[in-house]
Amino acid sequence: MKQVILAAGHATRLYPLTENTPKPLLPVGGRPMLEHVLASSEAIGGIDHTYVVTNEKFAGHFEDWRATQPHRACTVVNDGTTSNEDRLGAIGDLHLVIEQHEIDEDLLVIAGDNLFTGDLSGFGERCRETQTPVLGVYDVGSFEEATKYGVVAVDDGGQISSFEEKPTQPQSTLIGIALYFYPRAALAEIRRYITVGNNPDQPGRLIQWLYPQQPVHTWTVPDDWLDIGSKETLEAAQIDGASEFKIFFLIMIPQITSTIIVVWTTITIIVLKIFDIVLAMTNGQWETEVLANLMFDWMFRGGGDSGRGSTIAVFIMLAVIPIMAWNIRKFREEEQGR
Repeated sequence: MKQVILAAGHATRLYPLTENTPKPLLPVGGRPMLEHVLASSEAIGGIDHTYVVTNEKFAGHFEDWRATQPHRACTVVNDGTTSNEDRLGAIGDLHLVIEQHEIDEDLLVIAGDNLFTGDLSGFGERCRETQTPVLGVYDVGSFEEATKYGVVAVDDGGQISSFEEKPTQPQSTLIGIALYFYPRAALAEIRRYITVGNNPDQPGRLIQWLYPQQPVHTWTVPDDWLDIGSKETLEAAQIDGASEFKIFFLIMIPQITSTIIVVWTTITIIVLKIFDIVLAMTNGQWETEVLANLMFDWMFRGGGDSGRGSTIAVFIMLAVIPIMAWNIRKFREEEQGR
């Protein structure tokens, strides 16, 4: 059996920790996160080669790491992408590895930022027992947390009966995690998924597409599972040796920047409303005025002055556009990082 570690993300939500270091190589407990992942997967058994697929920016980092692992049969695969804009997506990267290295046997796929505290040997037993695609599942215990993942429903035999990617109103707290087994016979379906033009991002989408066509079984991950990409990064910062000062200004503040901007904008609007209150109380006397009212007066009252009125309208619009653009950009970055 071959193993593919998905490690091509840029992890922008973990900046600055991941600005110059790929997330799977961040130290956890004194060694790179990736080594914890590989140690966990060893318990599954039968793995004779590992492919770590990454991007152009971090390929060198993984090659340097591989040089420190002479005991591992491992190949670093560079997908050639340089940013979130030209990324192949997790399924696209998986397809690249299969085609480029002509893989034609059972395949284990794990995200490089998943940490397991329990024994995964049962996953291997489940795969050998069913000889069907198998998805690792985990109960996050919170409906709010479940909205970040693919929510799964299973029948009495542990077979997927429903899969919904990032639902706004999840029906349960059981989620699919980035731990997959694809038997040799299912590799053709991965190729077909890509060939027909499906979304190559988010590996759960492949399972969502596959389970109505053939049986896909599940296996519940024991003990704890940590998705470093979605959890608070304070723990990672502390593990990486950051001071409390750096943790606050370089980690916590960037994480809540969107909230700070929203609160700041709301407070600014409330403060500006003070002028509305003054204008209303004075009925416009003693030269009290607000921009919106002044624009209306100049354009439609007293003979009209459309030039100056239009200038104020353009000024108000230009003042709002940067805030709108910033919020749209942050929203897109957060969606790409999920």
